[in-house]
Amino acid sequence: MGSDSPRTEHVIKVSKSYLPVHRYLIAENGIPIIDNMYLEALTKLLVDKQEFVLIVLPLRLSGATVSPLNPIALL
Repeated sequence: MGSDSPRTEHVIKVSKSYLPVHRYLIAENGIPIIDNMYLEALTKLLVDKQEFVLIVLPLRLSGATVSPLNPIALL
């Protein structure tokens, strides 16, 4: 799941359910989250297209929960 926003959800530290979107996507369903994507240029290229392939290869960092990436869209 990717977005061009700096974070996926609003953090409320006093809430009983801390980071519920992260828990649902990552922990329960194995869906990675990508924040801070720059999507404006991609949307301009997709005006007449229906599909594209997104390639994302995170760094293999032992014990890490995050990684920098360089996503590539094949049109």
